[in-house]
Amino acid sequence: MSTVKPASSTSSSRRFGQAFAATTAVLLLVAAVSTEVMVRTQVEPVHNYLKYIAMFRKSPSPDAAFGSSVTVAGFSGQPGFVNMALGGEPPNYIAHKIRMYYKNLKPGRVIIQASYSELSTSFWFTHQGDGDEFEQILHADDRASLRILNPLHRTSLITYWRAVLSEGRFIPSAEFMPDGSRIQYARYTDRPLSERLAGARQTAQSWRPPDDPSKALAAKVYAEVLDFIAAEGGQACLVSFPTTQALQAEMKKFPTYAKVPEFLHRLAEAKRARYVDLADMVLGDESFTDDVHPNGYAAKVISPIIVERCFGDRPAPAGERP
Repeated sequence: MSTVKPASSTSSSRRFGQAFAATTAVLLLVAAVSTEVMVRTQVEPVHNYLKYIAMFRKSPSPDAAFGSSVTVAGFSGQPGFVNMALGGEPPNYIAHKIRMYYKNLKPGRVIIQASYSELSTSFWFTHQGDGDEFEQILHADDRASLRILNPLHRTSLITYWRAVLSEGRFIPSAEFMPDGSRIQYARYTDRPLSERLAGARQTAQSWRPPDDPSKALAAKVYAEVLDFIAAEGGQACLVSFPTTQALQAEMKKFPTYAKVPEFLHRLAEAKRARYVDLADMVLGDESFTDDVHPNGYAAKVISPIIVERCFGDRPAPAGERP
């Protein structure tokens, strides 16, 4: 025999469901609004990437450095230069950004990071495309957009909240300098020696370049961007930054590493550019934040050497500088 559910029970269940849905909607709205306010008031005023975007949009300087996080941290404080590098970018992103930066500006002295990681296959396979997302962010109308939907913030909202709730405010991981560099003063010697040695072994393994560097995906990209800079009347310089002595020792165990400086020197020479190799420059671990990233103390030593070796005996390209 079938039973009929009382109407009052059905009605109560419906009211409960409606109340639950309404409460959930209100909570989500409150969370969205509070997150939007938090991003606008706590994060954006001190967010290094937004400062970088603003500088990229407005900088009038023809003299600039491009690269990934090594250049971000390792090149700073040189008269006339801006640092337009951004962490995690492979050569295809860097080349795309150089063309964007010089779309309405004649190139002057252009520094381009060309370290061992850029020639490794593993680095490229995790960075597809040519930086279109950056271009979208660069040209976005910030005044009209919801910050919580912005691709810059969307994946970091939980990280923002953790920082604000634990520290009381959002604190950038590095100090944004007037030239666009982002400096940290941590010392790698604060970490145990065993950890540093293990890190060097891992980095040397993962960065291994191909047997023939000229066949690397980066080779064509570097050649094309050097041609672009020369055709526009600029002076280009490829730079390999210093690494820790432990990493230098580990890289010597792989013969292919020795071929990279030779290849980059030939490439630069063929393209009327210059190559400066500081990869085996002797600096103590106290000059780095990890295997490869110079800290603020090292940047003060490295940066003037780069400028001198790249451009010291070359007349500056024609054109006014700010």
